Amino acid sequence: MEVDESPSSSTAMAKRGSRNVTAKLMAKLKRALDERNFYESHQIYRTIYVRTCSAEKLDEVLSMLHSGATYLLQNHQLESGADLAMLYLDAIEKHLGEIPADKMDVVAELHHCIAKGTQERQNFLAKALKLSIKGRPGAVSGSPVLHAKIATNLWKEKDYVAARYHFLRSRDSMNFATMLVEVHVLQGYAHEVDLFIAQSVFQYLCLMKDSDLAQSMLTAYCETHPELQRHKGPPYKIPLLNFVWHLLVSISVKRLNYFHILRSKYQPVLDRDPSYLDYLDRIAQIFFDVRPPQNPQRGGLFGNFFNSLMENFCDSDESDMQGPAEAAASNSHPSPQPDVADEELD
Repeated sequence: MEVDESPSSSTAMAKRGSRNVTAKLMAKLKRALDERNFYESHQIYRTIYVRTCSAEKLDEVLSMLHSGATYLLQNHQLESGADLAMLYLDAIEKHLGEIPADKMDVVAELHHCIAKGTQERQNFLAKALKLSIKGRPGAVSGSPVLHAKIATNLWKEKDYVAARYHFLRSRDSMNFATMLVEVHVLQGYAHEVDLFIAQSVFQYLCLMKDSDLAQSMLTAYCETHPELQRHKGPPYKIPLLNFVWHLLVSISVKRLNYFHILRSKYQPVLDRDPSYLDYLDRIAQIFFDVRPPQNPQRGGLFGNFFNSLMENFCDSDESDMQGPAEAAASNSHPSPQPDVADEELD
């Protein structure tokens, strides 16, 4: 009997051998899982990953790593579960370059499964954010889509400070506003109802450079906050809220004189927080092409701190701040745009 030693025959035999090995490993993995042998399960998952990870089998491998990491993490196997989660990102990096849109939910789910406050979660998030923008030169802060999903995770965990950080880098202005209402109702003083949204709008404008997003957040906050629902606006009865609304109008109509009148008219209101003037300087540079002030060190030590903060906080490339249009949908009831007459700014 003649033996076929052609290259195609050898390749076919190698593939059959590989399938047999994989089948045996999968059977061994099932036994380990049934016996709740977490250590052996982790090792087998790793072995299967090393032997099978390829472009042709990427979806299959990613699905396996996802289920394996979730299983181990849900059974309090932090190190081994986080290791498989990192392998999930490694596989994406090797074969796709960056995290595709259809894998963002899985990445967010894995982040949620890794115990909060751990180095493993921090490492996973740092790598995921980096991978979410790897294909865009100059982008530095991570995909707004991923930031929104991470923010939602943290919000559910009541980690409001961390959630706010990520919402500011997302385009999910509606959920951001809803969280701010929740935080103020649970933790804020009544007289701070305007401070919570004002600072967030200023920072959102500096980071995302999108006045429509800021407008939708302001509107959602004012329409859903129980202390503001009875005060229909705009215009608003609370001076700082009214200033923020007028500020957004001045940006939308691109009228620098309107902006200057606002700053002068509302100076006593803005003096409540020395950072407001610095944010407004930055906003003027972004939206009105105003040159930076000659003496940016306002406030001495505070000025130095603010400038250092803003270098890291605001100087992201605009292309890094683009997300899906549907996440940036503005409020369906557009605000009326007033004339710039001085008496109407009260």
